[in-house]
Amino acid sequence: MSTSRFGRRSFIGGSINLGLGAAVTAIAGGGVDLLDLPGAAASETRREASLSAASGTPSSLTLPPPEPPGAWSFVSRPDLIPPGVTIAKAPGFGASPLTPRYIFVAPRGSVAGSQSGLMILDLNGDLIWFKPLMGGDESPLNFRVQTYKGHSVLTWFQGTIGVGYGIGGTCVVMNSSYDQVAAVTAKNYPTDLHEFLLTPEGTALITAYEPTSSIVIGHAQELDVASGDLLFDWPCHPAVSPSEAYTESTGDYFHINSIDLWPGAERNLLISGRNCCAVYLVERSTKKVLWRLHGKKSDFTTNGSTQFWFQHDARPLADGSGLSLFDDASPPSPEKQSWGKVMTLDQLAKTTTIRSEYRHTTALLDPGSQGNCQLLPTGGHFIGWGAEPYFSEFLPAGSELQGALVLDGRFPTGVATYRAFSFDWVGSPPMPELKLAVLPGSATGEFVAFASWNGATNVASWQVEVGTSPSSLASYAIVPKNGFETSIPLTYSGATSFRVLGINSQGRVIGQSQVVSST
Repeated sequence: MSTSRFGRRSFIGGSINLGLGAAVTAIAGGGVDLLDLPGAAASETRREASLSAASGTPSSLTLPPPEPPGAWSFVSRPDLIPPGVTIAKAPGFGASPLTPRYIFVAPRGSVAGSQSGLMILDLNGDLIWFKPLMGGDESPLNFRVQTYKGHSVLTWFQGTIGVGYGIGGTCVVMNSSYDQVAAVTAKNYPTDLHEFLLTPEGTALITAYEPTSSIVIGHAQELDVASGDLLFDWPCHPAVSPSEAYTESTGDYFHINSIDLWPGAERNLLISGRNCCAVYLVERSTKKVLWRLHGKKSDFTTNGSTQFWFQHDARPLADGSGLSLFDDASPPSPEKQSWGKVMTLDQLAKTTTIRSEYRHTTALLDPGSQGNCQLLPTGGHFIGWGAEPYFSEFLPAGSELQGALVLDGRFPTGVATYRAFSFDWVGSPPMPELKLAVLPGSATGEFVAFASWNGATNVASWQVEVGTSPSSLASYAIVPKNGFETSIPLTYSGATSFRVLGINSQGRVIGQSQVVSST
């Protein structure tokens, strides 16, 4: 791919690394869940790491994606400087119609001037949408697609991160036109970053933290999204004693980092206490702990693979037969590699068995903090590797309890995303987001146009119009959309005015830029 002045995309950064790259700094368990990551050297050019997505059953990847560029830059959008991404895909990946088409991440970190923000990628690693969020009160986390009032929406947390948890911020809901439609904040305590889960009842499950003189108390709250009314509040103390922690029993001994509804009309809550290395089922009506899974006081027998350490993202299976989680495998874990896992729970015999597990097969990843394990419509799982700069997709697990690694993406070293997800999405951004920039070429009458529409998912091609004045514009060419920003060479003597139209796959015009002149 060209990185010249007229290339589709230009990059900022250091030297490329085609191997595993420098070792990333893992944040060890047994302490706080740190979220602010340092910057690191990045790459100068981007290598297209995607393998062809042919038909048939994908095989497993055998090599990780190369180190990406430190940052991307775009001629039509100089205000957007997201961190670079590379993606490797196994041959045949994406053939299933059930495979979600987009990846949702919230990269944080300072690499070669890149911005932290909210990012949607396609399965080739091309940018679809980026919203920078920078500054002390603008850290982005937990970016994903959810459903609100019957419509697909984007949700995330933005706010201030303290030592391992949010000390203030807002949970945001945005519609498919990228307009904010709701915002949720915790009641009585600062809103935390770890959870923002919408329910079918129009409520939100969020986390909050209450610092006291001796301990930090994590709260699981449910609020009505429309009114902001508090409907439920469960504090980890005194329900869970600080003696259950594997860290110091003072301070943030529980560290609540996920909440979900356990299947059933009772709407009981599955709550993850990271620093207790345990998952708790809390009865809604009484707020009592019905059972503990793992930790110092487990009600289930756990051993080997069914044990987990400093876990994240505990999610019930839809039929209530078990749960999934991301095992950070931090000390005292005997495991030296983090992994996603799905477990079956026998609630009568109080036993546990592994149903499936997902380990990175081309790199030893041990982030020590953050991460998630998302069930996909295909039956496979999408894994965010937390403090490591990776995200991966796995096929459904088979008889060997291990699905094939079929997509692997990474950021530059020093950039991470709290969670990573894969969803379908239809984005219809406002017209001002459709941008056109035109630069003069090397000879008289030669130009290069750069077209982009931040967030648009339905553009198939661009129609370029050229003229000697705004009133004389005429169609010059129709070219396929190529990544976030498409470069279009033009030769038109005397041209002073340019415009671009966005065309969908049915050939219909769905947007047009303002008329611009060459710069």
